[in-house]
Amino acid sequence: MLRLKTPFMVPTLLPALVILGIVILVVMLFSMVHKKTQNKKRLRQKVVFADCVWKNKLAISESETINNYLLAADKLNFILLYISFSGIKEVVHVIDL
Repeated sequence: MLRLKTPFMVPTLLPALVILGIVILVVMLFSMVHKKTQNKKRLRQKVVFADCVWKNKLAISESETINNYLLAADKLNFILLYISFSGIKEVVHVIDL
């Protein structure tokens, strides 16, 4: 058992530990929620990308994601696929090189 030398520390220590525990739990909760929303966002981007590749019959050799934009290159057909996820609705551009 922890023995404290001064009796006035006990009433101060217990609320401090409770507050610290609550803060840690809240931070963990927010981090899990943020991670879940990021996973949903990535999944939506992958679905849109796969649909565009399938609809345009592309053979993607390279792709790169930068912030909310996805660039993909089809070296066989010389086509560049550009998808912007920055708005509410994604914007897809297929550029023939």
